[in-house]
Amino acid sequence: MKIEKMSVLKEWLSQFPENTRGTYESAFNHFLEWAKTTPEELVKTFKESKDKTEWAKEWGNIVVRFQNETLEKGRKKNGKPFKKSGVRNLVVAVLSFFAIECQPLNLRKGRIFPIQMRTDEHVFSLNDLRKMFEIADTRDKAILSTAVSLGWSISDFLVEQEK
Repeated sequence: MKIEKMSVLKEWLSQFPENTRGTYESAFNHFLEWAKTTPEELVKTFKESKDKTEWAKEWGNIVVRFQNETLEKGRKKNGKPFKKSGVRNLVVAVLSFFAIECQPLNLRKGRIFPIQMRTDEHVFSLNDLRKMFEIADTRDKAILSTAVSLGWSISDFLVEQEK
């Protein structure tokens, strides 16, 4: 029986829920293409580096440069330019890889774009809540109240329905 060694990328992705894997893989591949490297090369250079702190600082600067260049010049597959929040999502995936497979990168506070609230979405109103309450059962009313009170979006509290 032959045991295959799992690739660094697959090993890293296996630690996430299935719905996150595709997003992180796509984002990380975008970074790898930009940086002209592979996951194996990143891990190898980390292991071979004598000064891990300096290595993390250097790659932290590279990730910030990736962030800034992607915002300036980057385009999604559909041809539309990235927004700050989209670029931040790419960077979060990249930072996750470094933190899990190597070590967290040394980044000064404020170098990664902050989380921004979307302004192009529907703004939930009290009238919307009233309409939903009219048809909700007791359980759903509790879920709605909690979500609205905490400022959650639908993806924050949705659970897969039992089949």
